[in-house]
Amino acid sequence: MILCGVNWVIVSIFMIQHAVCKELPKGHLQHLGEHQAANGEITTITADQITSLEFYNNYVAKNKPLLIKQILQHSTPVLKWTDQYLKEKFGKLRVNVDNNKQENRLIPSSAMKFQQFLSLYLESKTHYMISTMNMEMQKEFPLPTVINCDGFVSRFQDFVMWFSGGNTRSKLHYDNVENMYCQISGTKHWFIVDPTDAEGHIVIDHPEGAFSGVNVTSVDMLKYPGMQDLQWWSAKLTPGDCIYMPLNWWHQVTSPPSRNMAINIWWAPVLEEVVNFPCQRQHVGATLSDFNFVYGEWIRYNIGEFIKSHGSVVNYTVMHDNIVHEHTGVHVITKENFDLLDINGDGDVTIMELLSLSPDIVHKATNYAEVGALNTNGESVIHEDDEPDDDVNYYQEL
Repeated sequence: MILCGVNWVIVSIFMIQHAVCKELPKGHLQHLGEHQAANGEITTITADQITSLEFYNNYVAKNKPLLIKQILQHSTPVLKWTDQYLKEKFGKLRVNVDNNKQENRLIPSSAMKFQQFLSLYLESKTHYMISTMNMEMQKEFPLPTVINCDGFVSRFQDFVMWFSGGNTRSKLHYDNVENMYCQISGTKHWFIVDPTDAEGHIVIDHPEGAFSGVNVTSVDMLKYPGMQDLQWWSAKLTPGDCIYMPLNWWHQVTSPPSRNMAINIWWAPVLEEVVNFPCQRQHVGATLSDFNFVYGEWIRYNIGEFIKSHGSVVNYTVMHDNIVHEHTGVHVITKENFDLLDINGDGDVTIMELLSLSPDIVHKATNYAEVGALNTNGESVIHEDDEPDDDVNYYQEL
């Protein structure tokens, strides 16, 4: 009788567990994307199918991603960057290296000589070079033809090298800049979500960094129920390919365990009030080293969006109270800085006033805030409660 009771308890537990398992949503505690197949691959073309102005009008202005196959020709020097070549030519340069492939913004990065990184990265589980390209290295990277006109080059923000032994996974995030991401060696797989599909599905529990705390290798569909029917698109980058990832599009990037190098080009978004995008002059044959970073354009875009969100006209109090440095919380719009933007001195700043200023004056008005460091919500908050990804490496790839 007792044995029967024990058996009944065991059977009951099994039935309960089976019922619970049946009710769990598809993809629960599995890798991101296992909940359903991708809608398909994003639009894919070759570089000879499009001009820089067509690229702007048909993709950038319409906020549509694009994969451009083999835009970096086989003669491009960077496609021939072996470790030995890099060590001999650039080995003494100091580069920025993240000390944990698992993203943790509280862990500072380190500076080391490039040759030191090259000696350890393939076997390292922690070292991930994420560094602005040195001028000498920029000379060997030709400017992709689709972004070689004045409208793009006048808005460049940074050129960053991403270099590791692979096995990296980014967080699910979006960027507040425009991005052309070019694969040099290895492959990367992209999980991509249209902002309209993300609304109501992806939880932005880290608004200060524009990313979700969801564990991308074990998605908790109960904690993040919106992920259960999230629509997504895919892209695979191979050496020589570049992907355009528009402003505010969500994405998550994965690389397999092997030598992996990519270089991305950031440029500031264009306010919709800009009627004529300047693309008459082409910089044929130019390399990245031919251009400077114009940080004032990123500041202009963000202040412009802030002004529009407040009825297209803002006074000093509104700007002072809401525009702060992301990391320090300092209110950067002093009265003196506000007066730089208020051209006619009427106590208000409009979009047209903002557009008529030089990028340097706009940048000066924020005490020369760094790219990505301007918060227009009046707050500066860092969260530490996102879910860690077990046994994987990730970094917020842009």
